[in-house]
Amino acid sequence: MALGDITSPSSTPASSGDDDWSAKATDVIVEQIDKVRDATVGPATKIARGLVYGIVAGVVGVLCLVLLIIGLIRALEIVLPGDVWSAYLLLGVIFLIVGAVLWRKRT
Repeated sequence: MALGDITSPSSTPASSGDDDWSAKATDVIVEQIDKVRDATVGPATKIARGLVYGIVAGVVGVLCLVLLIIGLIRALEIVLPGDVWSAYLLLGVIFLIVGAVLWRKRT
């Protein structure tokens, strides 16, 4: 009897029932993992996107507000007589009135 004639258990071909069972078990495990991932990662991704987009929108909004105020000061400096103090005075009064109105509307 030669060594090549001896068959080891690992070299025996598996029956089709064993392959079918392992494929079904793998499919069930993969489906359950996908369900858990969808239930956890999906909402976390949406929250992270919302935070990132909110921060970007806030930064862009503040930048636009600053540029708008700078543009108003430049335009008022050209329109109003006197130096730049008159533009500052007018915008200061406007912001004071808006702030007072908002302060009175608070609860």
